[in-house]
Amino acid sequence: MRAVDLSEVAYTVERLWVTGVHGHRLYAQVIVGTLGDGRAFAARSGVMWRGAWVARDEQQATAAAEKWMARRGGLWREVPALK
Repeated sequence: MRAVDLSEVAYTVERLWVTGVHGHRLYAQVIVGTLGDGRAFAARSGVMWRGAWVARDEQQATAAAEKWMARRGGLWREVPALK
């Protein structure tokens, strides 16, 4: 997977997981989505845990997201993504 700066490209969030309480230092998000050109990506954000990467396909992006959540631990919950 190759890094991408989401502030420089159009994208759509397809799936979104969160852990912790919004505003708390342990709050984190994991996103799987589609870039404006149709490529899949996975992204994560939290304290000292940030970045986005272009994936080969949605399956690779979802696998990366699941791996990140398992490694970080905590109670993750999927929430509706705003389209």
